[in-house]
Amino acid sequence: MSFQFSSFDSDGTPTRVNIDDGYMQTSRPFNKEEDGWMLDQLDVSEFDAISTGRQMEFLVSEVNRLKRENYRLNRMVDTSIR
Repeated sequence: MSFQFSSFDSDGTPTRVNIDDGYMQTSRPFNKEEDGWMLDQLDVSEFDAISTGRQMEFLVSEVNRLKRENYRLNRMVDTSIR
């Protein structure tokens, strides 16, 4: 489940929340009794290791994509030489 506060009052308190539970996306008024747990969640952007891991995952994916492309191009060259 992911959520995002979409509006705040003048004191900085959330007034609306957007929720995506993987099945449905909803936007509704923020209810402190029901949604108060959202205020206590950790922000993943505060952890450098997570950002570094995501960057590494992107780089590995890019290397693998380039290796697939290189393999495809080498096969084309091999086929045209014959």
